[in-house]
Amino acid sequence: MKTRGFRRIVWIVVVVLIPVLIFFLPGLLEVWATLYTDWLWFDSLGYLSVYKIRLAAQIGVYAVGMLLALTFTGVNWLLIPRRLLPAIPEVVTPQVRKVRLPRLSRAALTVLAAIAAAGVALLMGSWASARWKEYLFAQHAVPFGIADPIFGLDAAFYVFKLPFYRALLEWLLALVLLTLIGAAVLYGGRRALRWPGPRRHLSVLAALFLILIGLQFQLSRLAILDSARGVVFGAGYTDVHARLPLYHVYTGVSFLLGVTLLAYAYLRWRWPFYAALLLTVLVVIAGSLYPALLQRYVVAPNELAMERPYIEHNITFTRYAFGLTDVKEYDFPATGSLTPEALEAEALTLRNIRLWDWRPLLTTYGQLQEIRLYYAFNDVDVDRYVIGGELREVMLAARELEVDQLPEQAQTWVNRHLVFTHGYGVCLSPVNEVTEEGMPHLLVRDIPPQSDDPVLEITRPEIYFGEATDNYVIVDTAEREFDRPSGDENVYTQYEGPDGVPIGSLIRRLAFAIRFGSSQILFSGAIRPESRILFHRTLADRAWTLAPFFWYDPDPYPVIADGRLVWLYDAYTWTDRFPYSEPFQGVNYIRNSVKVAIDAYTGEITFYVVDPEDPIVRTYQAVFPDLFTPVEEMPRSLRDHWRYPEQLFRVQAEAYAAYHMEDPQVFYNKEDLWTTPTELFGAYEQEMAPYYVVMQLPGEEEVEFLMIRPYVPNGRRNMIAWLYADSDGPDYGELGVLKFPKQELIYGPMQVEARFDQDPYISQQLTLWNQQGSEVIRGNMMVVPIDDTVLYVEPLYLQAQAGRLPELKRVLVAYGNRVAMGKDLEDALAQILSGEPVTEAPPEGAVEAPPSGDVGALARSALDHYQAAQECLRQGDWACYGREMEAMEADLEALVETTGGE
Repeated sequence: MKTRGFRRIVWIVVVVLIPVLIFFLPGLLEVWATLYTDWLWFDSLGYLSVYKIRLAAQIGVYAVGMLLALTFTGVNWLLIPRRLLPAIPEVVTPQVRKVRLPRLSRAALTVLAAIAAAGVALLMGSWASARWKEYLFAQHAVPFGIADPIFGLDAAFYVFKLPFYRALLEWLLALVLLTLIGAAVLYGGRRALRWPGPRRHLSVLAALFLILIGLQFQLSRLAILDSARGVVFGAGYTDVHARLPLYHVYTGVSFLLGVTLLAYAYLRWRWPFYAALLLTVLVVIAGSLYPALLQRYVVAPNELAMERPYIEHNITFTRYAFGLTDVKEYDFPATGSLTPEALEAEALTLRNIRLWDWRPLLTTYGQLQEIRLYYAFNDVDVDRYVIGGELREVMLAARELEVDQLPEQAQTWVNRHLVFTHGYGVCLSPVNEVTEEGMPHLLVRDIPPQSDDPVLEITRPEIYFGEATDNYVIVDTAEREFDRPSGDENVYTQYEGPDGVPIGSLIRRLAFAIRFGSSQILFSGAIRPESRILFHRTLADRAWTLAPFFWYDPDPYPVIADGRLVWLYDAYTWTDRFPYSEPFQGVNYIRNSVKVAIDAYTGEITFYVVDPEDPIVRTYQAVFPDLFTPVEEMPRSLRDHWRYPEQLFRVQAEAYAAYHMEDPQVFYNKEDLWTTPTELFGAYEQEMAPYYVVMQLPGEEEVEFLMIRPYVPNGRRNMIAWLYADSDGPDYGELGVLKFPKQELIYGPMQVEARFDQDPYISQQLTLWNQQGSEVIRGNMMVVPIDDTVLYVEPLYLQAQAGRLPELKRVLVAYGNRVAMGKDLEDALAQILSGEPVTEAPPEGAVEAPPSGDVGALARSALDHYQAAQECLRQGDWACYGREMEAMEADLEALVETTGGE
């Protein structure tokens, strides 16, 4: 009998385990391949210590979670079958108690319980392993130095420690609940409660579950600072005076319910348990009514007075969390006049007003400079370079390779992964220069790159790592790598960079073949012992694989640095658990503490810490000390191209629209709430995007590279202020706001758009162009402060319906009550200054005005001065232009006087 029973047990194990192993074997092989190849990848980059720390945390947390779950479920389940009866009769007699289960049944139940315990252990281990970041960051948390006003705990407790405690408690609750359910099933369900042993066992598990629920109420009490129920985010009056005490009551009731449940199970004391149940019901009812009644009859009638201190907490913590505590404020009276002298003084700003919108420019770049079907420009970025000794704002795009665009017959594994391996070069143009054909003036163009200035010279134009480079490639193979086209021929090359994982050995080829699902990696004869595989080539994937705890800006941009192409990628430290801080776009604390540099050719990636005072990045540094590099080690050629990141600016601008109001009463009444203006793009109204400008701030002597965006009052369209962020020099990261006078009407973007549409000449031209087989595209409007006034500039592009080549054809300009449409910015500005449209290009030369009295001479003199002014305009000499226009005005006045006003 024993032999037969043992064989049956073995048979059960085989029948159960073999299908399980067959089912999970492919997944296990993929896990092994991923872990092994990632190990090799981290090692090839010099960041193996980062992977070891992460892997050790994951494995360690997994092992502890699995062993605890296995022990707990094993103790509670594996002993059950020895006492388990197949059916519990209604009447328990001594004879029934003597009934014994067959050995097979007890053994089978033991095996099944063991398998179930192992399954739960694996599940709970995986659950625990997924929280490895919470564990590490809680262990190394760096204090913020700012305590919450309710519990007096440092913000680091809420950002790092509380999430770990809550995750741990949730894990324990899940384990106890699964164990309780499993034990109840093994005992036979509800009938088991009639037996003392099963009843006591299940009661102990249920009591433990209730105690954990009570502890969870205590953690929820601390998390009340994230409450969104009041007038502001964070604990309000009702939260502090009603819900906080109730959490203590909930905890006490949970503990009491657990104790009375044990008393009922062991001592058969029913009335305490029933009383505790009744008390629980009453507490739940009271807990739902009391806060609502307090809010309605005490807080609501005196809401501002009651909520004032909590509004102050919210304002203080939100401004700190979004870096808004040191925003510089300037009054911008906007009472100046747009004169030739003002334009002359702001000549550098005018020469950097962006006339090219990135969306039409992306299409134009593609038509002019993609060269081959398999090249593509993924995005157009804005930057600045010192060209010819002058700071110039430029737009540039990287020419990346898209293997999916290869002809269908060329879509082979060899072409996709061994031959076509990289993109090539960039194209770059000033933001405001246009050719006679309405095309951008390219300062960097063609293949190989041709540069008009030594600063823009590129000696290593190959792009192996980029925004859209998402496939793996293998270099140093028997196949020649395609480098670039050259007329009707192709030029080939061999990768000389250090990146890549050697795949000469059979075990490595097998691992990569499994990882990428490609048998060619294993069997291809083109792969040699010295061959290397390049993967994680997309910028987002490369950075995230190394540091998955950052939020990365969606717009990395290429920099021409010392002849190389290097991507700069902004990384944000963030949390959504900062106490009392209002969330915006899913976060309630954010800093741009790290800038990531990725070499487009070598793939070398460096995480530079640019804000070493940020507690979150200091915590990350404590966990991964080898991952980060001090900002002092960043080359100057990269430091000069820092941009204030757009995503961060958007979040801060959204927060500042409300949190520029620091007075609780003003904030409560929303008396001065701002919002983002809208503009027209094409034929549709959209939110106005932030934009980069080169301009001179009030009180500064030099022009700087800034990001700005206007504000309008909530529900209105006139402009009330604009926010800027500095991207240059020691002032990098400085925020400031220029406030317009509230008693003056300063046109907002959509009001200016309406004035353009209402101008008869402009409206007529737009309608005419749209009816002649072309499409008019209205680009981004630039709102630029000039001296003590405001200038509005909007480019117009014309695109034929049969083609995809937008051309910059006109520039709209508005100032005060004047609007103009010119062939270029200078032309439109001349119309604004003169008050009349300019229709002809003047010849060279300027003539002095003759003495008054001769009507013909006065008319000729006025014309000569006008023509001379236009020549000054073409040369960019605004002072000369102003003098000639004044002389023309004098001639015209003399002409009127001579003719008697006729």
